[in-house]
Amino acid sequence: MSQLWFDAAGWLQSNDPNIKVLHKPSQRRWKGMHKYIKSNYGDKLQGTITHYDALHSAERTVRGFTRNARGASTHLIIGRPGEIHQIVSIRDRAWHCALKKKDGKPTEWLNNGGQFPMANGRGTANPNHWFVGIDMSNLGYLTEKKGKYYSHLNTVVPQADVAFDEKGKPWEAYTEEALYSYEALVLALSTELDIEEGMHYRHEDSSPTRKVDPGPVFPFYYIIDRVYALLDEYALWDQTDGHERIGDDDENYC
Repeated sequence: MSQLWFDAAGWLQSNDPNIKVLHKPSQRRWKGMHKYIKSNYGDKLQGTITHYDALHSAERTVRGFTRNARGASTHLIIGRPGEIHQIVSIRDRAWHCALKKKDGKPTEWLNNGGQFPMANGRGTANPNHWFVGIDMSNLGYLTEKKGKYYSHLNTVVPQADVAFDEKGKPWEAYTEEALYSYEALVLALSTELDIEEGMHYRHEDSSPTRKVDPGPVFPFYYIIDRVYALLDEYALWDQTDGHERIGDDDENYC
């Protein structure tokens, strides 16, 4: 069982020798929760949205998301070797899920209208208010040319790092180390924030007309199923080991 948890300020901690956690706070955030979340959902983010960064390294993504106070951001970034970078506390909101609008109204949600329908029965026009952003460091879809596989950045991806979807299309494969860290992270987030199983999404779910990440070779549903099979065991470990869960102490959670 991986040993990850969040401290009272919402920053990830690790006792797992296989998972290195690095913190580099970004100013690209909304401080605290939306007032509706504060009033109705225990002042906590309610789920996750998983992306890929479409870049060569997690370090490059971290630099891009922290170099100034404006622009896109996320909460957590998982590198190919399995390290986890956190740049926004899970007590705050990040800008990881942009909106596509036409005539001032969202046009890309699953119901092809004004709001993104969520498994908790609510709808939102801004998923950033509800979800933790997780970015996997991965180049995404590839193009085959004369036996070589090229990324959208026109760099060659070694054959050993290529995976194929059910249609035979090439993508950069996810490393075992990154998938291990992703499962451990979702397990910790689900425990800390009491996330319902149906409240984990892919970026392509929230932006189906524009996004394909984390892509078909990412075993998203398999990992989510494993997480919820392990959740009771993880919660028991969390209580007996004495780590504070966000929301357990109202005086510290404001």
